[in-house]
Amino acid sequence: MVVTPKEGKDSIPVYGAAYPEDPAYDGTGIDESQRGEVQPLQYDIFAEQKYVANGPFKSDYYYSKRYDKLSENQVVKGNDEYYQISFNHRLAFVKKSDVDIVINSVDDIEAVVSNFDDMGEFENDQVFHKLQSHLEAVGHYEQNNMTQKVIKHLNGLKNLLEYERDNDMMSSHAYETLESVTVSLIDQKEMELEE
Repeated sequence: MVVTPKEGKDSIPVYGAAYPEDPAYDGTGIDESQRGEVQPLQYDIFAEQKYVANGPFKSDYYYSKRYDKLSENQVVKGNDEYYQISFNHRLAFVKKSDVDIVINSVDDIEAVVSNFDDMGEFENDQVFHKLQSHLEAVGHYEQNNMTQKVIKHLNGLKNLLEYERDNDMMSSHAYETLESVTVSLIDQKEMELEE
């Protein structure tokens, strides 16, 4: 899966960790000086640069003041979400709100499906195999430049995604992302037909 800065952003910050936002620490009793602090690194990603990514992951921080009192340790979970990227041969993070997933073909949607399968976002293996099989068929039409059939079957993919979501077979997060990238590719294919 590949991400790039959202359209209209000249650059976005890169982070060394995916720590929660300040309000996530409210009520935890963790002193401000001992919290994971959201601070960007000295690096930026500029418009139209692309990076391989995994995720998104919810921000979190493991607080462990003393190792001999495990009952006092806490996991603080935030609402911010991050993608993990490979940046200059190191692992880094970018905020989900700062990037878009790059979708140019059915293969790109397959990469997103595989990512969510790796993250355990599907209820079982059957969901992954249904999506994979459907995308293989769409990929066949795409390879043979049958754009109208690609659009028809991408709309069928949207229906399949809704069915799996309505039956609690995938996380809402996986559904929202997959629906969004599917619509993005449908829009691209419809523009191709108009040309």
